[in-house]
Amino acid sequence: MSAPIDDAASEALAPEALTWVNRLLSGAVTPGEAGEFVLWRTRSPAHEHAFADALSMQRAVRRTVQAREQLAAEHPTVTRLSAVDPRRRAFLTGGIAAAAAAASYVIVVRSDLVSDGLAALTSNYHTGVGERRTARLADGVSLDLNTRTRIALIGSTARPAIELQSGEAAISAQRTGGAFAIQAGEGRTILNQGQVNVRNDDGTVCVTCLAGVAVVEHPGGSVRLNAGGQVRYDGRRLGKAEPVDTALASAWRKGLLIFRDAPLQGVVDELNRYWPGKIFLVGAALAKRPVYGVFHIDQIQEAVDQIRDLTGAKLTPLPGGVMLLR
Repeated sequence: MSAPIDDAASEALAPEALTWVNRLLSGAVTPGEAGEFVLWRTRSPAHEHAFADALSMQRAVRRTVQAREQLAAEHPTVTRLSAVDPRRRAFLTGGIAAAAAAASYVIVVRSDLVSDGLAALTSNYHTGVGERRTARLADGVSLDLNTRTRIALIGSTARPAIELQSGEAAISAQRTGGAFAIQAGEGRTILNQGQVNVRNDDGTVCVTCLAGVAVVEHPGGSVRLNAGGQVRYDGRRLGKAEPVDTALASAWRKGLLIFRDAPLQGVVDELNRYWPGKIFLVGAALAKRPVYGVFHIDQIQEAVDQIRDLTGAKLTPLPGGVMLLR
């Protein structure tokens, strides 16, 4: 028989529980904090009960906010809305309940949705979490955008170009009237007849030539890439051209992620690009475990489950799409 729950103790833990809910749903939880939360939640039945109530309240407030917004849109003159269902156990009162409402409203506006909205203002083409799209430009140029990607049109009619502001894209060019330029970070790639895959992670750029010939120009010099060649650069340094397996670099275009003896930390970082929540990895030894596998981009949850089975890690699902591997 389960242990009885001390209501007084549960209510005393309400502020801590609410803090954990808001922190988890913020998307800014560190692996260490995620581990602390697991310990906090399992400390006693009262802790578990307080967390369940806090989560229930957050969901109720979120539904209230959404209902208010819908009602205001349908009936602009209506400014009031009935409170949360009184049958719900309202253990948060006074200032704590107000804090829950304010925090929950912020939580509704997810950080990825905000960034997507900003992307629409600063780019001509963009994709959200887990989204892919294609676009055709004039003069024989086409784009394939991967998840969380922003591209702006720059240059002129005489010298067309794009800027890969963030994310990853495959650019194909079959031009007869001059070269096409792809600006990314501190460098740019010149393409005339061919195809390249360009990825920009906060100014660290990787260019892979999939077909034809491309030239990468950088303040530190230039590199000519033939099909199967790859180069990396950042704001300070331009690397050397190296041969790579282009099937790995372009697997995302087929909806796949391919890893060959990649460290688990790198695999988790890649999965997080396609997951609307956050996957945390706890443990230095686990982070170094090699992973060999093929995963479907539209089945990230299944990929995490497979990784759990392959590595023997323990998987703990948390609110807000957060998953903890340890």
